[in-house]
Amino acid sequence: MRSWAFGLALLLGHSLPSLVFASGALYKCVDRRGAVSIQDTPCTGSTQTQSVTPVEVDPQARSRQGRLYQADSMDRVAQRRNRRATRVSQCEQVRAQVADERDREGLTASFDRRSQWDERVRQACK
Repeated sequence: MRSWAFGLALLLGHSLPSLVFASGALYKCVDRRGAVSIQDTPCTGSTQTQSVTPVEVDPQARSRQGRLYQADSMDRVAQRRNRRATRVSQCEQVRAQVADERDREGLTASFDRRSQWDERVRQACK
């Protein structure tokens, strides 16, 4: 029972901001078993109202919060692109360095030396 109530509380915790913006009040309801629910409609049936919290919605704050969320999301996407571009450019740089070394050493490079080059490229291009 407690794990179910905890799961419900966790679920409501994530959806609480949408409830706050959707309604003018939040109702904390308790059923006869003691399970607590938070909802935007009055408690019904065998549930008992424990508290009512009036909520005032500020449209400017809501739109400002939306812009901040969108900007944060866009920043994360840009960071991912930058990391990927950096990884690709590092890979290309190492490949170019290894190609130059292979051209300089030519056919005189040992098997171990060639294995080292391959490993450097593999590490840089993961």
